[in-house]
Amino acid sequence: MGIKSNNLLASYHNFFSRSGTDASKPRSVLNASGGVQYSYGGYKTHTFNASNPGPFQVISGEVNIEVIMVGGGGGGGNNDTGGGGGAGAFLKKNSVPVSVGDYTISIGAAGAINGGDGGNTTAFGFTAPGGGGGGDGNNGPEPNVGRAGGSSGGGGWPSGGEGPAPGNPYPGTFTDESPNSGWGHRGGNCAGTSGNNNGGGGGGAGADGQDGTTSGPAGDGGAGIDNTFRTGTLETFGGGGGAGGDQDWGAGGVGGGGDGSRNGGAGPGNMNGTAGTGGGGGGAGGFGGGDGGTGGSGVCIVRYMV
Repeated sequence: MGIKSNNLLASYHNFFSRSGTDASKPRSVLNASGGVQYSYGGYKTHTFNASNPGPFQVISGEVNIEVIMVGGGGGGGNNDTGGGGGAGAFLKKNSVPVSVGDYTISIGAAGAINGGDGGNTTAFGFTAPGGGGGGDGNNGPEPNVGRAGGSSGGGGWPSGGEGPAPGNPYPGTFTDESPNSGWGHRGGNCAGTSGNNNGGGGGGAGADGQDGTTSGPAGDGGAGIDNTFRTGTLETFGGGGGAGGDQDWGAGGVGGGGDGSRNGGAGPGNMNGTAGTGGGGGGAGGFGGGDGGTGGSGVCIVRYMV
C-alpha cells in the first residue's frame, strides 16, 4: 500500500530535516599568515626560523595543526680535540588546536663556539630544548665532558665522556608524536693516546654520536630525523656535530651537523651547524686546534590541510 497523499509533504520534510542534522559539519578552513609559506599535496606549511621568527597569526578559522620544532644546536668543543656539539631536540605534535589570534614563536639560538649550548625553541606551549655543547679538548676553558641538552655533546680529550643521555630516543617512525621534551640522543666518548686523540661526535636527534677511536678517526655526529613534512620533499633536521681529532676528523651528522677538524684546524668543510636545522657544531682538531664551530639555529614548522 502506498503512502497516503496527505502525508507526502510531512515525509519529505522529515527525511531532509534528519539528513541535514545528521550530516557532518563542514571542515573549518584556516586562513593564517607568518613565516615562509609553502603549499603541496593538500597541505600548507609555515616555516619559522631565525630570519623569520613569527608570530603565527590565525586570521580566521579554527582547526588542529601539526607542528615540528627543533632547538638550536650546541657549539663544538675547542682546543686540541674537541667533541662535536649535540643537536637540538626534535619535537613533533600531530594535533594542536588553534583559533583566531597571534601565537608567539621563539627560535632557539645557535650554540656559541667552544661548547656553547643551543637555545630552546618554544611555540604553542611546547619547548624543544637546545643541544648540549661539545666537550673542550686539552687545556680548553670548559670541561672535557660533553654537555647535556636536547641531544648531548660529545667528549673532548683527554678524559671526556659523552654528555648525559637524553631520555627520549627517536623510535624510527615519523608518524609518531614525540614526548613533550622531544627526541634526542647522546654524544660519543673521546678515545686515544697522546698524539692520536679523537673526540666523540655530538648526538643527533635521530641517532647517537659515534665514539672516537684509538687510532682515528674522530667520532661522526649522530644523524638527524628525515621527513617530508615541510615541502613534500625529503629533508633532514637535527644532525650532531662531528668531532675534532689529531689524525682525522669526524663528519657532521646528516641534518645540518658541522664537520670536525684536525691538526691545527685543517678540516674538510664547514665546522658550523647549518642555520635552521638545529645541527651541532664541529669540534676543533688536535695540536692546538683552535675554535670549534657554532651550532645551527633552530626551526619551527606548522602544517595543516587546505
